[in-house]
Amino acid sequence: MAEQPLAPETVNTAPGLPGDGDTAVHSPPARPKRVRPVRFPCVICGKEKPARDVTQLDVVRPSLFNRIKADNPQLPAEGYICGEDLDRFRSRMFPSCSGRNADPANPTGVDAGSGDPETLSAGD
Repeated sequence: MAEQPLAPETVNTAPGLPGDGDTAVHSPPARPKRVRPVRFPCVICGKEKPARDVTQLDVVRPSLFNRIKADNPQLPAEGYICGEDLDRFRSRMFPSCSGRNADPANPTGVDAGSGDPETLSAGD
């Protein structure tokens, strides 16, 4: 295969002297590749999610962790849970906090008729 002559825009007319007589057309520097964020597998759904979308199991409230563990006995002690799965367990454990069943007339969720502050409203 024969050597191709260099295009005039890439030839340095003064070899050995960098920058002197340089006729090369400089293109802007190439953009560095965007680094893919670190991803972690969710222990519930198995999907890999970016670090910003997962929570370490060791920082989940113990009562909520126990609820998750009851539904998933194979749950490891360490790992990550994605936000969607964590929200799903939170909404099952604390229905008044989910926002979907919240009663705007009763934002605390306490049933005023029962006199028992531990009784939550049904969220009709």
